[in-house]
Amino acid sequence: MLDPVVFVEDTWESELDEIYAEHLRLYARRKYASFLAYWEKQRPEINYKYLLGILEEREVVVNQQKKHVGSPEDLLALKAQYDARIRAEFGDEIADGLASYLEAAPARGLLSRVNLLLVNMGQPMTAEQMELMSHILTNHRVPVPRDAKSVAAINTYLEERHAQVALIMEKAAKHLNPRQTNVLAQEMEFQISFAKMGILRSLSRAKSNRG
Repeated sequence: MLDPVVFVEDTWESELDEIYAEHLRLYARRKYASFLAYWEKQRPEINYKYLLGILEEREVVVNQQKKHVGSPEDLLALKAQYDARIRAEFGDEIADGLASYLEAAPARGLLSRVNLLLVNMGQPMTAEQMELMSHILTNHRVPVPRDAKSVAAINTYLEERHAQVALIMEKAAKHLNPRQTNVLAQEMEFQISFAKMGILRSLSRAKSNRG
């Protein structure tokens, strides 16, 4: 049962910060649960409670910095500090495994949404299909540009993204049935549209600030 929320007028901002921090710690436990479960079987000698504590702290510090308008460079530097700490304390195998796990996170999120729709249709992907598609999506990932300053830059990104999606769907058709392939294609088109909308909004805000 969650504790009741009580606000004191003079301290409500700090109380909100603490509530947000606790939310991030809970989010970190969920985010890294499968990573920790996997490595607990591979390397049982490691103190995973301590590792989880570092991952929770990483999530809180990085996201609070982001909330207070930290620059992309500051956020990358913070993440690098925690990555270096994990590598120093737990070794290359765990650090590299964590990097691979985080790199595949967008693909796992997309596939989870797709599979939820497929479950409702009675045609969910198997665990093997999910793992295979996660690798395919990660290998063909096109990061959204942080510094798109023109329509030409946006169009370049969209052309590359569409080209990679075509490759993904070509490979997906070999491993998924037609219904699964169609739902995946729809979700990927939605992701492209969402990314385009976000870039255009950022470009519009940048122009407004200059004006």
